[in-house]
Amino acid sequence: MPAADVNSLYVQVRRRLIESGEWDHIRSVMSAKLNESGWTDEVHHKAKETGRNMEPLSFHALLTDTLARATIPIFLFPTMLRLSLVRATRPIVPKVIRWSRWKSGGPIPSKPESSTSSQQAEELFHGNTLRRLTEMANLQRTEGEVLEQVADLTEVEASDVVPKVAQNEAELFGSESLPNFESLGLRYDPTTLPLRQQLDPFNRPYTEEEYAMTLVHGRSVNAPYFHQRTHDIPVANIHFRSHHIELLNLFTHFATHAASSLGIPCSRVVALPTKRTLWTVLRSPFAHKKSQENFERRVHKRAIKAWDADPEVIERWVRYLRAHALAGVGMRVTTWDRVPLGIGSAVVRSYERHNPAVDAPKRIKQLGKKIVEEEQKAAAKA
Repeated sequence: MPAADVNSLYVQVRRRLIESGEWDHIRSVMSAKLNESGWTDEVHHKAKETGRNMEPLSFHALLTDTLARATIPIFLFPTMLRLSLVRATRPIVPKVIRWSRWKSGGPIPSKPESSTSSQQAEELFHGNTLRRLTEMANLQRTEGEVLEQVADLTEVEASDVVPKVAQNEAELFGSESLPNFESLGLRYDPTTLPLRQQLDPFNRPYTEEEYAMTLVHGRSVNAPYFHQRTHDIPVANIHFRSHHIELLNLFTHFATHAASSLGIPCSRVVALPTKRTLWTVLRSPFAHKKSQENFERRVHKRAIKAWDADPEVIERWVRYLRAHALAGVGMRVTTWDRVPLGIGSAVVRSYERHNPAVDAPKRIKQLGKKIVEEEQKAAAKA
């Protein structure tokens, strides 16, 4: 086959691919795969090194050398990538050639005899100009083998018996005899949990125990269980600040759920006033001073207060929030520690006992009295 016919065939196939939109798809797939394999960076660095060492620098020489280095034989491409390229070009090729369709398992059929000698046509047909079509046929044969293997696997899977799906826990885990739950120290029978009931605080108040043992769909999305306060003693106050209201609401919701899980009585999320700051900046100095631009920054604030909890529990709650801190949300924690009555006098006595400067005036006074007494005795003897 003459080289001109091969070039015209390539032009027609390319035009058909561009019209159908497959050309852009092939280019995107090739670009992504080459970037993943590092081929793009390698060619880029080699071109830079060649350009630095080339004297004198010539664009055409650099382009020729880069193309020679960047050419990749098609047999080096991954199999799945070659199959995807063949699938894209398979519907196009039979429309633009006059020969019969390629056979997935056999060789490429030869072109009918023409006025030229068969030997010359055979040489042209298997020459460098048709190497591209030969590789396409090999790819199609590989694709046929892959499809046959997939069909065999599908038949095997379809022939297997579909297992029966369990309808309850007994069918799934079996009906083994379990020990008495009371002997295990449990208050409720695990086979009856979770409870399926509607919990509505407006109809009937429920306890934390009922909330924990009830099936609640979307428990983390709904509002948490807020424990009742017992002594109304504040132990912690947490302020949250952020420029993004969505992130702030998400993290405060997470903090209330964490407090509920630790059994900390806390308040609901309280919205504090938003801090708004404005700046006016000149767009251009001198004659264009009247052209100004305004900038605004808003700091949204939220607060949560906790009561009647042990300091160790509060410390664990704060450490958990800091370990899972959300980017873009600031947190300031204020805690109160409780001490027993009479701690002040005990601290003063300990300070006086360990600090000699506290007793210095008393010792000086005693020393002065002693000196006066000694002087009086000496004067009486004289």
